Amino acid sequence: MLGMPWWDYWAPSAPLLQGYPVRRLASPLIYHEKHPINYSADSHVHFAREYIHHLTGISLAPLRKGLPSAVIEAEYEINAKQLWDETFEFVRSNSAELQVPAFDVAALEQNATWLSEHGHQEEAARMIEMAVSIATDVSQNAVNA
Repeated sequence: MLGMPWWDYWAPSAPLLQGYPVRRLASPLIYHEKHPINYSADSHVHFAREYIHHLTGISLAPLRKGLPSAVIEAEYEINAKQLWDETFEFVRSNSAELQVPAFDVAALEQNATWLSEHGHQEEAARMIEMAVSIATDVSQNAVNA
C-alpha cells in the first residue's frame, strides 16, 4: 500500500511492539520526498482502523453495532490524527539511528564517464540525469526540512 497512509508506520511499529530492534536510516541515500498528500481524510481514518486492528487485534466493528456510528466517527477522526503523531514519536524514540554513507554522486559521475568512454552514451546520460536528480532532490528536501 505504498502511498497510502499508515503502511510506513505499521512497518516499524509492528516489530517494535513485539520487542524487535528497529533502526532508522540517517542518510540522504534514502529519504522521503516531500509531496502533497494524495489520499482522502476518509482513507486516513480507514487505514488508521486497519493499523489498530492489525497491531492489536481490536476492531471497532462491534462498537458500531451498539453505539451511533456518527459518535465513533467524530471521536475516531480526532484520535486518528493524535495516533499518527504519537506513532511517529513512538517509532522515533524507540528506534536507533543507523548512519550510512551519504549518497555518492561523484561515483555515479565516474561510472557515467566510464560508460561514455566505452560506447554507452545513452546509459551514461541516464546515469548523469540520475545523479543530478538525486542531488537536486536531496538539496530541496534539506531546504524544506
